[in-house]
Amino acid sequence: MAPAPSMDTGAAFSAVVSGVAVMFSLIISLVALLKH
Repeated sequence: MAPAPSMDTGAAFSAVVSGVAVMFSLIISLVALLKH
């Protein structure tokens, strides 16, 4: 019934990557606003 550990770690990894991508885009937009 429980999902495979590899799939579980993959889901957690994708969640972390998406969170980092959001933070990265926010920082880039802030830098662009400051430079503007």
